[in-house]
Amino acid sequence: MNRLLLKISVTSWNVALLILVVFTIFIIGIFPLSWHNELYNSFYTLIYLVAILAIKNRPKKLMGVAAMMIILQWSTEFLELDTLATISNLLSFIFFGYAATKLIMQVATAEKVGGRVILEAVNGYLLMGLVFSIIVAMIIKLDPGAINFPATSNLTADNSIRFSDCLYYTFISITTMGYGDFVPTQAYTKSLATLIGVSGQLYVAIIIALLVGKFSSQKENEMH
Repeated sequence: MNRLLLKISVTSWNVALLILVVFTIFIIGIFPLSWHNELYNSFYTLIYLVAILAIKNRPKKLMGVAAMMIILQWSTEFLELDTLATISNLLSFIFFGYAATKLIMQVATAEKVGGRVILEAVNGYLLMGLVFSIIVAMIIKLDPGAINFPATSNLTADNSIRFSDCLYYTFISITTMGYGDFVPTQAYTKSLATLIGVSGQLYVAIIIALLVGKFSSQKENEMH
């Protein structure tokens, strides 16, 4: 099994990761709300595995970490323990933060700009959004009034409904579009919203400049 996974190129894993992340962020919300919880859990399970495989020179222990994350995630789903859910969210935040950082580093250290590098740049951006959405979900769980989410007025509302709101809020913030339908109400959530927006703008400015610079150098070298 491990040999088969190794034979599949990093580029192919990045394509698979992009498909999974795009479906999770943009498509699941279209399905009936009663399906959301199972769909989010299932796709997060796949993202845990594929995100590791999309990283070059990954430590062998990372697959074990991903397996433990999956077990913890589904245990949280069935046991419905708040403490376990908080631990699972914290570890998911660390896991996706690590994966996004590694993908961004692969983009930064790449010698040539090709399809794989562009895929890694897009995946890094979307994973960064997932990282922030996990933070937002944790805040809403612990302090429902920190952001004026309508769904949080009913604390027994399905977690997946709140998470779809968290995804929406995070990506609207990261693009600095800010419709104003969800607004941070506490000082620390306003600071978080600022961090999300600035991070999104810095990512686009720095990564695009980096890719353009590498591509220009690549073309100049090919001409000489």
